[in-house]
Amino acid sequence: MKPERTMVQYLGKVKELMARFDKCTVQQIARTENGRADALSKFNAMVAGVKERKITLLVKEHPVIEEGEELQVIENSSSWKVEFMNYLKDGILPDDPIRAKRLKFKATRFTIIGNDLYKRTIGGPLLKCLDDERAQYVLREVHEGSCGNHSGGRSLAQKITRIEGTKSSWVDELPGVLWAYRTTPRSATGETSFCLVYGTEAIIPAEIGEETQRITQYENEKNQEERAFDLTLIEEKRDAAYAKILHHKGLMMRNYNRRIKPRCFQVGDLVLEKVEVSKHVGKLDPGWEGPFKVIEIKRLGSYKLQDMEE
Repeated sequence: MKPERTMVQYLGKVKELMARFDKCTVQQIARTENGRADALSKFNAMVAGVKERKITLLVKEHPVIEEGEELQVIENSSSWKVEFMNYLKDGILPDDPIRAKRLKFKATRFTIIGNDLYKRTIGGPLLKCLDDERAQYVLREVHEGSCGNHSGGRSLAQKITRIEGTKSSWVDELPGVLWAYRTTPRSATGETSFCLVYGTEAIIPAEIGEETQRITQYENEKNQEERAFDLTLIEEKRDAAYAKILHHKGLMMRNYNRRIKPRCFQVGDLVLEKVEVSKHVGKLDPGWEGPFKVIEIKRLGSYKLQDMEE
């Protein structure tokens, strides 16, 4: 009775699968044309004669006729996003009038795109709102994972020092440092090195686990058009970065000159002159030469000197 009952269950499963197709044909195959399947079905009887060959056999832990348990997924109602989502989608407000008033005021700074909640910024990108679990994932990926795109100069230096300390295992640390270097905006250019090379920002690992708008809204054809547009404007972006570099150098020069205290010399003063790099000064050689005597003042900061050793 048990084999017959099992066959009835398998027949029911086959009919259930057939109902999913628009058209299905059942055809009997002769045993002579179905030798491989027939041999596998009789594998238990054939295995006694197999000694030197290795045959990989995959065994299903549960028959396909067994029904799986259905689970009811309940969203986390304690998330702070729920009130904003309910109000922006369906206009539902809390029962407390004070909380409802505050929610209506704060909700003006939020918007819903797809099924995700975003916060508006002043002149900046939309900020994706995350619950506690997803926020912890992003923090781990950004600050402990392979991207580290918020690293500053000191953090990058510490990463490089850590590579030096790891010695033979520096290969494992290198990808994280390269991610941080390529995706960190430079203060001089205002752009990342990746963007200046390819014309667009890199997709960091955190965006794979917690998808952003450019991942969810990706369209291959539209992406090709926008990619071509980015490459067209890449020269302008590099020129703008170069202009920022010159401006940054000017700020550094003014800041340096502000701290310099000019010193004036009079005729007859003895001074030392810094050794020029072109003279191939050795490591143990003095960095100054002289003394020299001031014999004439040309203009402010310019003097005619006489070598005292001549």
